[in-house]
Amino acid sequence: MCSVLQAICSAVTVFQFFFHTALFTWMLVEGINLYIKLVKVFSVKRQYVAYFAIGWGELEFQYFLSIISFLDSSST
Repeated sequence: MCSVLQAICSAVTVFQFFFHTALFTWMLVEGINLYIKLVKVFSVKRQYVAYFAIGWGELEFQYFLSIISFLDSSST
């Protein structure tokens, strides 16, 4: 019973970490978008693919590094 609750708690922690980090990466994307819309008004290109790559790609990269470091530290 205790191991099941520990697994559930670990899963909730992983999802909470993932979505909390996603919040900040998407705030970065919104800041970049706001800068481009307000400052570089006349040289605007559609960069939604780049925004998507920054918003989710950077997050996945951090998440992957976190998992690798956790697995490395738990194996020793």
